[in-house]
Amino acid sequence: MFSGDMHQTRAEFTVYSAAGRSQFRLEHERNNRNDTPQRSYSPVRKTLRAAHEIGLLPRLRLAGAVSRRTSDYPNVGTNQEGHQDTRSSIGFELRWQHRKNLALSTVYDYIYNHSVAGLPNVAANYRYQRYTLGVMALYSF
Repeated sequence: MFSGDMHQTRAEFTVYSAAGRSQFRLEHERNNRNDTPQRSYSPVRKTLRAAHEIGLLPRLRLAGAVSRRTSDYPNVGTNQEGHQDTRSSIGFELRWQHRKNLALSTVYDYIYNHSVAGLPNVAANYRYQRYTLGVMALYSF
């Protein structure tokens, strides 16, 4: 069905300290498919992500992350425009490690997605936001 190749470049930098851990990631992904123009759906994606985790108390940790990803979809036909999706997100987690194998967490995520121009099934300047708030219990064996 699909032929061609994909190239992905990823650079990641992590810093550890007594206060916590910071992580920075940059990704670039290029899909190079050779199918017919009518079926081609080969985005170029760029992602930038930063995350940090700190220990507040011996058993309590706070983690946060922000990211931004753009996906560029090329012109796939003579009468269709390409489009671009941009996704921005921010998230936090407050985790309490009760025992070695039991952790309780409160998680908050916010995502904002924006699409510009479009294929027939993607409206021009389509936007949506999503908020997630949750409580998790993790038990590992």
